Amino acid sequence: MARRGNIKGLKNVLRRHLKNAIKVKDVLYRVVNSAIIKNYGKEEVISGNGTKKFSSGRWMKKGVCYAVYLSFDVETALKEVIPKNTSKIPIYALCEINVSLNKVLDFTKIELHKEMSLNIKDVLEGSYAEEDREITSQSIGKMAYELGFNGMKVPSAVNPLGYNLIIFSKKLHPKGLSIRKTTFFESRKIH
Repeated sequence: MARRGNIKGLKNVLRRHLKNAIKVKDVLYRVVNSAIIKNYGKEEVISGNGTKKFSSGRWMKKGVCYAVYLSFDVETALKEVIPKNTSKIPIYALCEINVSLNKVLDFTKIELHKEMSLNIKDVLEGSYAEEDREITSQSIGKMAYELGFNGMKVPSAVNPLGYNLIIFSKKLHPKGLSIRKTTFFESRKIH
C-alpha cells in the first residue's frame, strides 16, 4: 500500500489531472461465468455489484463503490478472467458493452506514473485478494473515485499490450453502459 505520508501527495497529483480527463465512447468487453447471467440476468454483468458487495478488485477495494471492470479488446477480457484450468466453469459469456463516459482518468500515461513516483509494474504485481489491507492500486482507484472521476483506463496486469476500464458508481448499474451483445462459449475451446 502507498504509505500514509504519500497518500495526500498522490491525491494532489490526481486532482491536477481532473482537467486532463478523457472521454471513452466505445464498445468494450467483459467475460463472465455464464451462471451469473443465468442466475441474475444479463444486467448483472454491468451492475458493479461484485466489487461493492462480494470481493475486491485490483483497482477498487470491496465496499467502496460499485465498480465494473471492462477490457478494450477481447483478448484482454479473456486473459483477465479465464484461468488455465477451466474444468470447473465450462461455459462463459463474452459481453460486448457500449460505453459512454466523459471523465475518465487515463492511468496508462507514463508521465502520470512518474509524477506519482510509481513503478507501474510494481503496482500491477500486487496481490489484491487480501481483504484486510488496501494495496497501492486500490488506494489510487479509491482516490480517483473520491475526486469525481467516473472511471480509470489502466494497463492490464495479465496482457502487456492490453488495457482495461474500471467504471465507478455510487449507484447500482452505472450510467453510460448498455449491453450490446452476449455470446456464450465453452472454455475448453479457448486453450
